[in-house]
Amino acid sequence: MLGALLIVSGTTFCGAAAARRLGRRTRVLASLASAAEMLASEIEFCMNPLPVIMGKLARRYETLAPLFGPCAKSITGESGFEANWSEALAASGLPLNADERTLLLELGGVLGRYDAQGQQNALAQVKRRLSDMLADARAEQAAKSKLFGFMGVAAGLLIVILTV
Repeated sequence: MLGALLIVSGTTFCGAAAARRLGRRTRVLASLASAAEMLASEIEFCMNPLPVIMGKLARRYETLAPLFGPCAKSITGESGFEANWSEALAASGLPLNADERTLLLELGGVLGRYDAQGQQNALAQVKRRLSDMLADARAEQAAKSKLFGFMGVAAGLLIVILTV
């Protein structure tokens, strides 16, 4: 009986963990959309260098600190901002899918390379695409969160029934 309870508990935990990953992805996308807005404002009005802006973003958006923090380092030598951005994105561990990572990599190629207006245009496009991705992630979370929880319990019960 104890073994059956442990099996059901374990599979329920797995289902809940999958649902939490969906929620974390949604929160990260919402933070990215907000950070893109702040980044656009900083570029347009404050005209601070990118490392300073990245430092502000890392402090403001704790969930995104693994992305923005490494980019706050001064850009020197052979590696420019784009290389730092790519490395930080790869090492960040943020729960993003391939399209979302590609969008952020493209943004890293624009930041610091073009004039303020070019960066503003790129950020406006990124904000629109992030908003669409966020809406899709929220829909996916709403559709799949309960499903994952149910499937975790159901899988545990199925395993217990099959082993008895």
